[in-house]
Amino acid sequence: MEFEDEFANLLADEELDSFDGFLHPLTTFDEVPLYSRYSQLDFLTPLTRPEANAWLVRAAVTYVERLAADVADRADDFFCMVSITGWEEYRDDGFLTPSIWYTRPGNGVLDHLDLTAATGPEARFAAEAIAGTDGARVLTSTASAAHPFSIERLYVTVPAMPLPG
Repeated sequence: MEFEDEFANLLADEELDSFDGFLHPLTTFDEVPLYSRYSQLDFLTPLTRPEANAWLVRAAVTYVERLAADVADRADDFFCMVSITGWEEYRDDGFLTPSIWYTRPGNGVLDHLDLTAATGPEARFAAEAIAGTDGARVLTSTASAAHPFSIERLYVTVPAMPLPG
């Protein structure tokens, strides 16, 4: 992966370089952003903004694939995927914010998301960004879309961590 050392540094900055943090007790869900400061993305300046955003989405998906493989062997009740926010900024040539969204399926949170295949230009962008990841799916939540104050968000699932049920 391009920028591999820089990505490792970013993960260390965000304390995401160990998967152990995802194993703590959780009553609903958590959503951990891949970065917290724009300055952490300075290494992406050689890329155009669309290229940088595609790289961020791919990097998050790669991370979730590794997380899924590691934690699935150590936790019985675990599910993770990528969530992508920042679409208003993206449309203004800003950065997307990929996050690691995770939960314990036994708590019922996934039942309320009502995830379905995403459509539209943002979904096409995300699908193109992850085109090399066989079996990855770009989804949206019809439950959150109906909420008047919801943040525009897409989700990406990976084959190593299929949706339960």
